[in-house]
Amino acid sequence: ARALAEGLAANRGLHELNLQSNAIGDAGAMALASRTVSYELYNTVTVIFLPEYATAAFIGHHACTCLLAILGMHPFLNYYGFFFFGLSAVSSVPLALTELLKVMNSTAGLELCEIVFAILFLCIRTVYWPYVSYGFWGDMLGALQGTPGYPPVHSTFAYVVFLVANVGLTSLQLFWTTKILSAIVEAQLAYVAREHEVALLDERDEARAAQDNRHKEREHAILPRGQRPRRLVNRCGEAQRGDREAHKAQGGGT
Repeated sequence: ARALAEGLAANRGLHELNLQSNAIGDAGAMALASRTVSYELYNTVTVIFLPEYATAAFIGHHACTCLLAILGMHPFLNYYGFFFFGLSAVSSVPLALTELLKVMNSTAGLELCEIVFAILFLCIRTVYWPYVSYGFWGDMLGALQGTPGYPPVHSTFAYVVFLVANVGLTSLQLFWTTKILSAIVEAQLAYVAREHEVALLDERDEARAAQDNRHKEREHAILPRGQRPRRLVNRCGEAQRGDREAHKAQGGGT
């Protein structure tokens, strides 16, 4: 009960900080939004001219984020701006390094970058993003409904754009999550298949080695005293028969 009370108190403190940030604005958050505008504008133009990235998902993602950053330059939702324009982009760092290594045809560190990207994406965008969005929706609807303590709605258009964009971007995070999880499952299945194939090859090699050893043991087995190896006996017998036949043929001729 004490932990729950402390958690609720902490949430109220964050909520009050959120309301204050939205009402008077935060210089750091608005500066982050302005830099995000430049970054996402560059990304939007770039993906249009790259065939492998010129898809509706990539173009829509960057264009939408650019529009949200423009709206975020107003003293509006600055509390959430630190997450949506800042923390959520952390997973893009190892992803960019992965793409760079692929372009350089370098495998050094490639697998590590892919693993770090997957971990950061799943933690930040798959798990934490919906949690932040839940609070975001509560504050947005509270302001739209005129709940006491919330700042006045400066632009209904901006509120609607942010709500609709949050649904689309959250869906996009979940879509990419399925892609990442599918890649992880495929990689694990491929690893298991390779290990199974290696085990089968090892068993086959061991069986062949054991069979060869048995053949060698039979060939080099020592027979009882007074007897020669069967192969040698057979060869001598064949030689003796050949000599007798040749002798008979010679005697018959004379």
